[in-house]
Amino acid sequence: MEYIKKVGVFENLEVSFGGLLTDNGNFITDDGLFTATNIVFEGCDKNNMVPVLRKMKNGIESIKIDVQNVPYWHIRCYEENDSLYKVAKMWIDTNSKVGSTFQVSVNEEGSFEGFLEHFIDCIVSKNEKRVRICTNNPDRHILLERALDEIFGTDYDPQYFRLKVISAEMKESDYDDDYMEWIYIIDPYLRDESSSSDEYDSDSSSSSDGDGFYGEDYNSYNFYSDESF
Repeated sequence: MEYIKKVGVFENLEVSFGGLLTDNGNFITDDGLFTATNIVFEGCDKNNMVPVLRKMKNGIESIKIDVQNVPYWHIRCYEENDSLYKVAKMWIDTNSKVGSTFQVSVNEEGSFEGFLEHFIDCIVSKNEKRVRICTNNPDRHILLERALDEIFGTDYDPQYFRLKVISAEMKESDYDDDYMEWIYIIDPYLRDESSSSDEYDSDSSSSSDGDGFYGEDYNSYNFYSDESF
């Protein structure tokens, strides 16, 4: 740990610890332990990842993690529009299991369109809210869903997406239309704002302008993400 402190700044930092770093007293107590521009977790115990990231100072440009075998993961406020098709391609290449789920909130336009463009020859069905594509495994499809209604429009920032590996036998009638439940997983603040809004509405005799808790109050939160693919 003393050596890490002396180096101070790393251009490319690879973390590959098998044992738990949290057993190290200095690692537990020291804040802002080191700075890195790019960080890679390679063969790293999963319980080391969050403690390491908590010790990083601001300024990280990219984080690379092997997530091929993770059944669920999400990224909040991603700044690019390439996450959906890249994750879907990874799932196809690795023949990921049914139930694998990726959720993301994106601050950049074009994610939905980019997904369609990359899988134009694989589309099974599509509409403005969902795209279903086939994979190399005839038993499995990939379903892309996006939150889209009178509140979450195509120009709403951020945009929310969910990607799932599903059975090829799954019927459209079995789709989950309650998208707010999975959005709350990405942004739990929305649930808090919803509760506050409901309390306000019950105590106020004035009418709402229709923006509700999804409007300016929510946009005041400064969410960010430095993850890249």
